[in-house]
Parts: sequence; structure tokens; C-alpha cells
Amino acid sequence: DGHLMSGGFLKKLDSDSISGPAFILIIATIAGGGCNFLFQIGMQNAIPNQISELNTLLSILYIISVPAGAVQSVVVKFVSKYRAENQDEAISWVMRRTFILVAGLGAAIGIIASFILCTDTIRTALKLTSTTAIILIGVAIFFSLLQPVGSGALQGFQQFTKYGTQSMLNYVLKLVVGMGAVLVGYGVAGAIGGVIAGIAFASILSLFFVRDYLFKKGKRVEIDYIWHSTLPSMIGMLCYTVLTNVDIIFGALLFDKDPANYYTSASTLAKVALFLPTAVVGAMYPKIARAYEEGRDPTPILRRSLLMMLILSVSVCLVYVIAPEFILNVLVHDVYPVAETAPLMRTLSISMLFIGVANIFMYYGLAVNAHSHIAIMGLSVIMLIASIAILLMLGIVITPYMLSEIMIGVGIFNAALCAITLRLSRRRVKRVTLR
Repeated sequence: DGHLMSGGFLKKLDSDSISGPAFILIIATIAGGGCNFLFQIGMQNAIPNQISELNTLLSILYIISVPAGAVQSVVVKFVSKYRAENQDEAISWVMRRTFILVAGLGAAIGIIASFILCTDTIRTALKLTSTTAIILIGVAIFFSLLQPVGSGALQGFQQFTKYGTQSMLNYVLKLVVGMGAVLVGYGVAGAIGGVIAGIAFASILSLFFVRDYLFKKGKRVEIDYIWHSTLPSMIGMLCYTVLTNVDIIFGALLFDKDPANYYTSASTLAKVALFLPTAVVGAMYPKIARAYEEGRDPTPILRRSLLMMLILSVSVCLVYVIAPEFILNVLVHDVYPVAETAPLMRTLSISMLFIGVANIFMYYGLAVNAHSHIAIMGLSVIMLIASIAILLMLGIVITPYMLSEIMIGVGIFNAALCAITLRLSRRRVKRVTLR
């Protein structure tokens, strides 16, 4: 009876409402995000003089692995579509073809990225010291591109319990293996090794969960439709990843080693404001995609998702704004100068709040084939890079706090323009309906 009740409860949570799946993913995200948070705190205390190098490499990994996010969104969308149409053979065909594509692409990109990062010019500019860590980044890129095949299918099937499990275990292994390797004395390379262990395990586990579909030959479907959705997804993911990671790379390029380290620390801690909203996005996207494919109005799902996201993000942001000194003294006591790092944490957490809101809008646009929010994300990236370029051309020395102010301006611009665009599009739809 207990087993049946447990099974019934999990089935209910994997139902068509947004609250149940979001609840599962929030639990998984709290656990996984907590491990990721502890990983960063552990690294900042264990290798504080290498934290900028570590997070520069991780930022490069996240940006280069952008196709993974695009692949996942496409897999989610088409699994949702063909599941709604009861076309299991089409699902198998899409998954098998995607697996073959990303395995080859991941291996090629990983090798090329490691080669480029090992060149003297790039290593010197980014202050990279560990050749082993650079090579391991190439391995991490391969598994990063492989993981979305299984995890995206789990989202599309709305099997959020399994999806949350593999996602959580990714970060658990990242923490355990990474911290263990660093404490043994492997430094940045050991930390990257932990990242690989987590991603590789999650990739294999998620593929195991969907093995029945992956091993079937399936039935061929129209590829052009799939590629038509892949490109906007990839552009949107790239812009979002750049917005949330490129400031660390700019910090490595623009600042001396110590300011780069404490800016990286503040930026990494501020990204906690994005952890929990990621769970909301993970639950929202497949449901909006399915509602759209079935001809239902997805706006109520978007509204509930925005509300949940704001409650989570604003709560985290308030703590960072009110007591950044306390957080730093507890988490990284005497590692970085509090007077310089605390204001950065305060400003960057606010910027991440607004970027998180824009991310909700972007995924909504991807789910309903409305790409205006992707264009806005692209404009935000251009605004960020142009702002830094103009200041440098004017001979103005960019400080860490100035960079954080640029980030908050870009975040506000992004979220405001997304909200205005959505409102205008809804008004146009209403006018057309009335006619």
C-alpha cells in the first residue's frame, strides 16, 4: 500500500499542473544548487588565488556548450509534440539522430577548444596556468553536449522526478569529487575533474532512463522543421549564457589578479538568484510547449511561473542586498576584501534577478515560436559589449564596481523590454480576435 501511495503521489506531482513539477524541480534544484554553491564556497576557501582561473574556464565551458541548451530545448519541444500526437516512433528517430549528431559535435568542439585555449596568446590574456585543466575542459564540453539528449527527453515526457534526480546527482558528484581532488592537491584541474564526473554521470543516467526510445530505429520525420526550431534556441541560449558568464571573462581580461578574484567571487555568489528560478523554467517550458501544440492558451502557465520565479528570486536578492557583509563573513571569511566585494554582490544579485525574469520570457517565446524575446536577449548582449568597448575607447578605466553597474543596467533593459513586448503582442492578438 505504501508503495502504491508513493507511486500515486509521484504521478500526481508529474501531472499537468505547474505547481507539482515545479515543486519537484525546486527540491532537486535546492539540493543540486546547494551542492553547486558549496562547491564554489569550498573552492573560494581552498584555492582563493585560482578562483578567477577556475571560473574563467567554467564560463568558457558554459558559453561553448551553448548548443547543449539548444539541443535540450529542441528535444523537449519535439518530444512534447510527438507525445501529444502518440507518435513514439518519431520520438525515437529524433532522439537517435540527435544523439549521433551531438556526440560527434561534442568531440570536435572539445578538441578545438582545448587546442585554442592552450595557445600562448589566449593563456596569457586569460591568465590560465593549468594545461591539464584546459584539456579537461574539452572532455567536459563533450559530455555537456551529450547530456541534453536524455535530460531533454525526460522533460518532454514530463518525468520530472527522474529529471530532477539526474540533475541533482550531477551537482552532488561535482562537489564530492571536485572538493576531494582539490584537497588532495590537484588544484584547478581537480575542480574541473569534479565538473566532468557530475556531467558524465548525469548524461549516462538520463540516457539510461530513456533507453527504450534511444535503442529503437524509429520513424523518420521532417528535419527542416526541427532545424527551424534549433537555430532560434541556440541563439537564445547563447545570448543568455553570455549575459550570465561573460562578465567573469571580462574581469579576467580587464582587472589585475586580486580584483579579478574578488569580482569572480561576487559574481558567482550572486548567481544564486538564478538557481531556483531555473527549476521553474524547467517545469514551465514543456508545459507551455504542449499547451501551444494542443491549441490551448499558455498565458496562465506563464503568469504562475513568473509569480513563482519572482517569489524565489526576490527572496534571495533581498538577503544579498540587506546583508552582503554578513554573507561574505560567514562563507568566505577573510578571503576577499569585504569593503570591495560586498557592493559587487549587492549590485550583481539585482542584475541576476532581472536577467532571470528575461529568461522566463525567452523560454516562453521558444515554446510558442515567438522569437522577439530572443532578439531582445541579443540586443542586451550587444548593449553589454558595446558599453565596455565605448568606455575603453574613451580611455576610461573600468573598475569591478563599474562592470557590476553595467550588468544591472543591461539586466533592467532586458527584462523591461521583454515585458513590454509581451504586453504589446497580447494586445495585437486581442484586437485580431475582436475583428
